Amino acid sequence: MTISFNNGSSSSCNNCSGIKSLVINNAGHLIVTYDDNTIEDLGLVVGHDGANGTNFYPNEVGFDIPDASFRLDKDIGWSYLSLTVNSTQTVPTLYFKTNAANEPTATWVGAPFSKGEKGEMGSPFHIDSQGTTKPTTGLFDNYTFLDTSTGQIFVYDLDTTSWSAPYQWRGPQGLQGQFIINSQGDQFPPIANLNPGYTFYNTDTGYLFYVQEVQNGPVTQKVWSDGILFRGPKGEDGDKGDKGEPGSDSNNIYAIKNVIDTSYENALLVIGNVPAGYLVTRIEVDIQNPYDIDVNELSVRFGGTAQSEIDGTVIAGPDYFDINRVQRYIVDEINHEISDKEEILSCIFNESVNNSSVGLMTIICTIAKQLPITPIEDNI
Repeated sequence: MTISFNNGSSSSCNNCSGIKSLVINNAGHLIVTYDDNTIEDLGLVVGHDGANGTNFYPNEVGFDIPDASFRLDKDIGWSYLSLTVNSTQTVPTLYFKTNAANEPTATWVGAPFSKGEKGEMGSPFHIDSQGTTKPTTGLFDNYTFLDTSTGQIFVYDLDTTSWSAPYQWRGPQGLQGQFIINSQGDQFPPIANLNPGYTFYNTDTGYLFYVQEVQNGPVTQKVWSDGILFRGPKGEDGDKGDKGEPGSDSNNIYAIKNVIDTSYENALLVIGNVPAGYLVTRIEVDIQNPYDIDVNELSVRFGGTAQSEIDGTVIAGPDYFDINRVQRYIVDEINHEISDKEEILSCIFNESVNNSSVGLMTIICTIAKQLPITPIEDNI
């Protein structure tokens, strides 16, 4: 029996009449077993691996659905991605032309081309602890720690008992916003030493201005911005209201309570209103979650406006509080002039509280109504 190959070579077996099996081994050789159990290696029959193919991209993308008259000039194998989705074609479909160019009609074969099934929901992310030193006890796989001094996140790997490389959680401090009034009056302050973004409120015109830098040839100059109308014209006097019922002096002590976290974009936060004739008698500040070191000063102010940090009366300055550690403070030595009109009570920080990635505090201010001074001789 003789086996012939296309390259002109052959192999034969004189004592056999048929082939029992043909197998290509791991080396790419063809191994023949004849019916008399004679085994012969017929040599290498597998060629070398070809070069890697290129990435596939459709020849054209559009919203047509190919039919017998579509792209007659394209050759066999030409591809078209149809993005149309309707009752006929429910998902985007990739089409391949199956006949030669310039045939009377075009024939196509298509396959769905869309995203896969929705995967399982991932685990929610949360910070397990925070501070300036990584914990060494109570750890588990994927335990998450926030370093409050650097703003970096670390994740614990239980298999290797090591921490991951840091992930930056808090970015650099942003520029000061332009809605804090740095000064006010009827005369502009000298601009030479003021930083860009410095704001000035003209109390005479009611316009707000801020410092900006402009390029004048090779020289950068500071100039005042165009005025922004901050106070509208005075309105007409309203009708006189009806006389109200006499008030009661029985409830003459109140508490103003507020919670401050890091969601506010201002350094000045109004926490409540103090009615006319009332005096702040006690301040309690409970720091439940310390703020980052960038936000490190807190003052409590009576009176002033919500648009300015420089007026009103500071009744508890930054020396009273350390907001960078867990602590509860009570201030009883408050002293300020009683106002004959309603005043705001506000907290003033050295930076906008949203510049800190963490922080939570509760403030409670007790206010009491003050009775008029009665001369001693009136009671003798």
